[in-house]
Amino acid sequence: MLVGNATWTVKKTLIGSIICNSTTCLFVNLFNTFFIIGKYKNALFIFFNVPLALIDGVFGLLISGEYLSIPTSVGLIALFIIAMQTDLCLLPVSIN
Repeated sequence: MLVGNATWTVKKTLIGSIICNSTTCLFVNLFNTFFIIGKYKNALFIFFNVPLALIDGVFGLLISGEYLSIPTSVGLIALFIIAMQTDLCLLPVSIN
């Protein structure tokens, strides 16, 4: 069991590694999206539109008073996939 200042050090280390890993994952995902699509404008369109859909899903949970459970997590994953597919379908329309 950690006592006193040791718990703060462990928490600080964990938060630092989480921030580093999540930032790295974001840039890797942006690079992969750019590599697949080929244009920065289109990659940024998808990269910023999909998280906004997830934020709206969590906001909907807050408004309705529901808890984040396994079924709602599955629903948010489905929302993520639907938003990605919709963005990929709208991409040729937005180019023209």
